[in-house]
Amino acid sequence: MDSSCSLYRRLYREAIGKVSEALTCVNADADLATKLNVPHGQALLHVSRIAFNVSGHPVEWSQRTMHMANAEYVVTMG
Repeated sequence: MDSSCSLYRRLYREAIGKVSEALTCVNADADLATKLNVPHGQALLHVSRIAFNVSGHPVEWSQRTMHMANAEYVVTMG
């Protein structure tokens, strides 16, 4: 999986069995535009992530929204 899997194992003794991420294109509303310093309506990438332990119980839920103009989204598993 990724480095967060080893972090869960080290800190919480929790093994990650599966991770699900959903990527969606969204337009910046006034709040996001201000926070990300982009124009209102700017196209952004929204990522929702849920990590499950080996028993299938969710142990992490995160959401992030980013402007991809000078960024790269990389996922490494295995």
